[in-house]
Amino acid sequence: YFMKKKKPCLSKMPLEREGTYSGGNDDENMNVDLPADLELLSGYEAFKPDVDKTNTTHFWHAFLFDNEFQSFMKSLLNIAKVSSQFTASTTSVKVKKDWQLSVLQLCLLFFFDVILHTADRESRELNEWTNALVIALHTDKEGAHWFLTELVRRMEMASNNWLRTYYTECPEIQARTAAHKVFVGAFLCVVKCPKEQAALQRCMMTIKSLQHDHNSLTEMRKTAASPMSLDSDGVVSEPTSIGKLVEPSIVASFIHSISKLLEFATRR
Repeated sequence: YFMKKKKPCLSKMPLEREGTYSGGNDDENMNVDLPADLELLSGYEAFKPDVDKTNTTHFWHAFLFDNEFQSFMKSLLNIAKVSSQFTASTTSVKVKKDWQLSVLQLCLLFFFDVILHTADRESRELNEWTNALVIALHTDKEGAHWFLTELVRRMEMASNNWLRTYYTECPEIQARTAAHKVFVGAFLCVVKCPKEQAALQRCMMTIKSLQHDHNSLTEMRKTAASPMSLDSDGVVSEPTSIGKLVEPSIVASFIHSISKLLEFATRR
């Protein structure tokens, strides 16, 4: 590897006596007193532990970009997808779906953290991965709900924020398009759930009520002599935080995350 091309650098400072080095310039006659037991290292020896650690880490992670391993991961996703379809069509037999959800989570992590970062991937392989994930999310509503929840949770993180990475930072159009298809696939699956639709409806009603209270408070403050709260006769208290009143809706949280990205997006 390129870091192992470093060569030992020998010092040009001649040794005059034990513990003393000369600068090699008779005119300046600069002497540097050094401890007798001081061990001198070249640049090669000083950086060798870091280079060895980096090379070892590369050896450990190289298998992630191997074509055979990626084919194995895709076969796991296909097995989980077929099993999910079988489970959805079976009413008499209750099959545990824990392993299917775990496989879907693993494949999503592998897709966003490895596949989309691979430089020499083929367009056909990327399309196969994208379509397989969209179908898997469409057939597994629990997995789609987990995925949206994970996207919203990562919005608060400084790194590994998939929405910000692939919507605002990624320079490659193929990776951005593939990530967008998976995001939309999960969103469309979750938004069709009756339970989520009811939660979203209650969320919108609560937000409208809070907005009305905020507007009323603003109008009363305009006519008041002081911007502070009034006495109990004409009290208009501060509206409670939306997050404390609104029933959790992952669709509303996802839309809010996208809105935050749009606020910082470049205006064109």
